[in-house]
Amino acid sequence: MADVPPNELKAAIAEGRALIVCGAGVSRAATDGAAPGWAQLIREGLAEAAKLNGGRDKPWVKACEALLASDEVGDWLNAADDIQKKLGGPTGGLYRAFFKQRLGGLKATHPAILSALKRLADAGNRLA
Repeated sequence: MADVPPNELKAAIAEGRALIVCGAGVSRAATDGAAPGWAQLIREGLAEAAKLNGGRDKPWVKACEALLASDEVGDWLNAADDIQKKLGGPTGGLYRAFFKQRLGGLKATHPAILSALKRLADAGNRLA
């Protein structure tokens, strides 16, 4: 039997007061797996940042690799923060170029997923 959403959640969505948290799985599902998962994207970001900042032998790269070897989400987030800084931060040209190159060509092969999210947002629900 499929999971049935609790009535409180259904009411919050119907009233436009829900917060819908969408992770990389939504992008992966909408693109038939062409979009990377967050772990893959972080690793690809590290490779790009290393290439642009002196190579994989740098201590900061080794430190990030050690964090990515962990099972702790906080360690992964710390590595992602370091990688982001090496690519110039969220508004930096290298950071934006990396995402444009990696994600800019993706096409939704299952647009109904994205349409459903739009309908949720149009009803007043917040998407994150």
